Amino acid sequence: MKRLYTVTPKILLALLLLTILLLLLIWLLTGRIALHYANEFLTQQGASLNPDAEVVFNPFSSELQINNLVITRDNQERLHIEKFKLGYLFTDIFSNQVILDRASIHGLNLHLRISESETEVAGIRPPQGESSPPEAADPPASETPPLMGWFIGLPRLTITDTNIEIELPEGTQKINTELLEIKDLELSDAELGAELRWLTAVNGAPVQLSLEVSGENPLSPDSAIIDATGYYELADINFKQYAAWMPETIKRLTGKLGLSGDFQFSMTPDGMNIKQQEGAVTLGDFRINLEGTNAEAFATTLETKDVQINLKDNIAASLSSRLTTKGLLLNLDNADPDISPTSVKLQSLTTEINQFSLDQSQTENPGDTYLVSADSSQIAFTGARVAANPVLLENSEYTLRLNKLQSQIIADMPPRFTVRPEISSGATQIYLYHDQNLAASWSALQIPTFEVTDGAPATAMVPSVSFQNLIVSKPLREDGAPPLATVSNLSLQQINFADNRLTIDTIAFDTLIADIILTAQRELHNLLATAPPPTSNEPEVNDDGAATAEIAEPESPPTDSESSEAPPFTFAINQVEFSKDTRIKFTDQLKSPPYVNQLIFDEYRVGPIDTANPALETQVLLKAHNGEYTRYDVSGFTKPFSELVNLHLKGNITELALRPTSFYIQDALGYEIESGALNTKFDMAITDNKMNGKADIKLQALELIPADSTETTNLSGGAITLNLALDSLKDSDGNVDISIPIKGDLSDPEFGVVGFISVVMKKAIMKAAQTYLVQALVPYANIVSVAMIAGNQALKLRFEDLPYPAGQASPGPEQANFVAQLPAIMNQNKNVSIRLCPVTVPADLQLVEIADKPTPEQKSALLELGQERGKLLKAELVNQGVSSGQLLDCKPKIKWKLNALPHMELDT
Repeated sequence: MKRLYTVTPKILLALLLLTILLLLLIWLLTGRIALHYANEFLTQQGASLNPDAEVVFNPFSSELQINNLVITRDNQERLHIEKFKLGYLFTDIFSNQVILDRASIHGLNLHLRISESETEVAGIRPPQGESSPPEAADPPASETPPLMGWFIGLPRLTITDTNIEIELPEGTQKINTELLEIKDLELSDAELGAELRWLTAVNGAPVQLSLEVSGENPLSPDSAIIDATGYYELADINFKQYAAWMPETIKRLTGKLGLSGDFQFSMTPDGMNIKQQEGAVTLGDFRINLEGTNAEAFATTLETKDVQINLKDNIAASLSSRLTTKGLLLNLDNADPDISPTSVKLQSLTTEINQFSLDQSQTENPGDTYLVSADSSQIAFTGARVAANPVLLENSEYTLRLNKLQSQIIADMPPRFTVRPEISSGATQIYLYHDQNLAASWSALQIPTFEVTDGAPATAMVPSVSFQNLIVSKPLREDGAPPLATVSNLSLQQINFADNRLTIDTIAFDTLIADIILTAQRELHNLLATAPPPTSNEPEVNDDGAATAEIAEPESPPTDSESSEAPPFTFAINQVEFSKDTRIKFTDQLKSPPYVNQLIFDEYRVGPIDTANPALETQVLLKAHNGEYTRYDVSGFTKPFSELVNLHLKGNITELALRPTSFYIQDALGYEIESGALNTKFDMAITDNKMNGKADIKLQALELIPADSTETTNLSGGAITLNLALDSLKDSDGNVDISIPIKGDLSDPEFGVVGFISVVMKKAIMKAAQTYLVQALVPYANIVSVAMIAGNQALKLRFEDLPYPAGQASPGPEQANFVAQLPAIMNQNKNVSIRLCPVTVPADLQLVEIADKPTPEQKSALLELGQERGKLLKAELVNQGVSSGQLLDCKPKIKWKLNALPHMELDT
């Protein structure tokens, strides 16, 4: 029979004391043993442990504590733990549970050094192998995760006053943590939960992060469900501290970056979802220098809200954002020498995007196609200055609103979009070559909501475009010349673009004031030159105007496939209108004083115009006045895009003062207009460059004075000048009524408008005068006619040749009628003189056969006979009362032809 031992109180007390003793030994000796072996290891690494370090393990409270632990290497502190506490429960380990009751670290200083050759952590350098260890093979899919079936819990982990210094080849990075707190950490194969709060500074930049995580099946990727919410804030991130990490293309990057916002993250077996209610990105004193690009911004803020990103089988994203930039400067230095550098300055820039969305799930081809849309978005800037030589643009404010944006993006294809923008602009100036050479400016630009689509084909529909206080071409001039044109309001209505065709219903000019100044060099004084000023690099030009620079080969004509890609560009305008108070002032500085005139429109309309229809008749209506009395009323049509000129105009001009027009027509007319007014009714047509028409003209009190004082010496004695012819046509009131046929060919290189009008008018006057003189000379028509001198455009009396019987020297019965009538004509025209030129022939010598030329004896006899005829005729006419000064001697002529008749030529 076995003996039973009873457990007495003494035995229990002994066991208890033994256990307490064992725990006391563990408490007292564990820390010293750990420090001893740690110091030996550190000594092998070339580091050392401070002698007053404490490691205390309290088995009674299940707590490990480290105090004032310092590791030094090369006389530098590599690790310093001021206080570390860790509490745990032994009993839970045997049930696959690890519960850390509490943990805290205070006053941690850690130094890390990482280079290509070695790594040092807290003064300890792990051994470096000669080659990288082979990568571990992926575990089989059926292998159980290491923590499957375990539960890890941590009610609280607190890390305070921690400094981590990471020494890298690019520079030293510092992370200073004020607080890192993890609460209620629970991790198992069935659930996940934790809360995190982190207050730190990275290289002096404050960082704040809060996070709450929960989930199911966190250790099973195929069925895990993870949800996380939190908030982040990063401020004053200095780009300069990260310059070593920048690519070589970034030459300089400075400024400070800030990030903040909340977030929600969820992950399911179907995909991921990211949300953010509000977020912000800030940039301060930002500067970046790239190859050929420099950018600066004083302050930039990007605010986002309602961000959603779904990453499932298809991608979907949506957000609203606002970007604000102040003091933006952008410089682009183009590598192409033919493209000038560009500079952009903006006082402020604001971009708003509302309800932006990107969706791949609603398309027919989800793998390749995306839909992008945005509503109620806008881009606005103030104080803009854009310089791209030779253009300089300045703008006070500009706003582009996008009331709708839809785009379809298909892989390997140009995107297609539909957009409904609205544009408004404040004061804008555009300069060329100089900041005072104004090309154009306006005080306001308004384009209400219109629609643009880039489909097949691209289309645009714009209801209207309006420019307020438009100024065109005001170059810098010493005399302060006015702008070429100003318009109170320029309006374009119903603009449409489709199939490479632009149509405009109406272009309306309200209070157009044009100031055209023509210099003596025949240049527009206030027209801004579009060509750059000449430089020493310009190619030399030969005398014939040809440049000596290399001539580029002409471009090959497009092939059928190239030319069929798109139809040629065409445009059409239904009507162009000018308001009643439109004015055109014209100044010509060819002579001094300059010629100045101003035309004021009462009504002016032109249209329709269509480049695609050269046969279209463009109607023209002009009602205008000049001064108080001159009126213009013109209507008709033209075909502006026909190959040759085609038009038909008719109208009236009343009380046009002719004195100012003398400035232009005196060279062609040969006279200056001293006074007079013109009234005309005309009907003129031009068909394929051929001009045909008629003008009925009434000249009131027209007085001419010769433009050249030597005019009378340049005309022969029988000429009647334009002034004399005009005087002959005047009625008792001093007016002239004439009808002018208008004919001409614009293809003639000698054709000129001013010269044509002057010559036509002059011919009409001379023709009328010629008719008058012919009628006056009807009684003498058998011996005299009136002819027009082509060169001087004057009238001239033309006398018929006076025949003689063969061999007769003195005037006979055949010449009696002439001798009787000529004195009356000569006495009426004292300025007319006649040359008496006798012509002798073989019949005067009774010859029936002649040789090729007369013999010397025959020639002498014929010249003597001719000289005798002239002498006898002059004597007879003087006896009849003709002044001898009007009868001029002429050298006798011989006409050596067998059938020629002897006669006397009478030239004026």
